[in-house]
Amino acid sequence: MNRIVTDKAAWSITEVYATDIRQLKDFFNEWNNRPKDMSVGTSFGIPFLQLKNNTSPIAFASLIVNENGAIGYKIYQKSSENSVIQTEWEKQAAMEFLEKKAAFKDVDSLQSGILCLLNWLDYSCN
Repeated sequence: MNRIVTDKAAWSITEVYATDIRQLKDFFNEWNNRPKDMSVGTSFGIPFLQLKNNTSPIAFASLIVNENGAIGYKIYQKSSENSVIQTEWEKQAAMEFLEKKAAFKDVDSLQSGILCLLNWLDYSCN
């Protein structure tokens, strides 16, 4: 996807693959001030895009069922000190969301997908 090089850091915005999920789970738990090995809940959603600084994730966007009961997305991130990167990240996440939400015909199919991912995480990561 995108690779942005600044003074000291190489930033990248990439799709999320199965091999990234464990690292994003740990990031999510750290973001929530919970132990890394703790199970995640449905608010974890289905991650679809991540922002990395070198090889460490500093943000990810996830498909969720929002408070209105519709398909939405949420960004989980550490604070960003680079406004150019932040703007590009938010723009890319919004565009990717429109593509990714089309994979789910309705809220029930997304909810089912989230539960399947959580079951897989509980089985394979703990």
